Amino acid sequence: MEDQNMKEAETMEEEARYHIIHVDDEHDNEEKRKILDEFTEEVTVLFADFKAWLKENHDPDKVAAYKEKVKLETALLIQKVKVAVAEVNENDKVKSGKETVKAASKHIGNKISSGVQDVIQHENVQKVMNDVSTKVHQVKEDERVKETVKKVKRGTLHIASSAYDSLKKVLEEHEEEPEVIEVKTDIYPDDKNKPEE
Repeated sequence: MEDQNMKEAETMEEEARYHIIHVDDEHDNEEKRKILDEFTEEVTVLFADFKAWLKENHDPDKVAAYKEKVKLETALLIQKVKVAVAEVNENDKVKSGKETVKAASKHIGNKISSGVQDVIQHENVQKVMNDVSTKVHQVKEDERVKETVKKVKRGTLHIASSAYDSLKKVLEEHEEEPEVIEVKTDIYPDDKNKPEE
């Protein structure tokens, strides 16, 4: 009976290892391999304890109860592996998505930049840009424009000077005639409202 229990324990351990190893068939990720190795080690420890316990205990009821406990712990470990691997896969998808967006943004930026360069280097665009630059330079150097700018400056200065002089006169007038404020010291004009001392 003891040999039968040991064989059953070994079979259970092999099945648990198989389930853990095959939770995810892609073992290309270092993090996944590490997770699978950790849980495989936990299975090894669990079944080593179970086998050691089986050598000491032979009561069929206790063996059956302990076996059920080991099955539940094994199922729990397998579930934990699935969750851990799923989290790694999800993180990989998020990282991959971010990298895809980053690459696409860079690609789009490069295309826009090269498109702008193509437009700028186009013969007609170059001609228009040169014509505009020439016209701006001609306008800046035109004597009529220079004279008009000088007149506008003189007119603006004259208006500002007149406004300043007017404001100065208004302020000087108020300074010459200070306003007299009469202060009454007697707050009771007639003695009948005055409180008694």
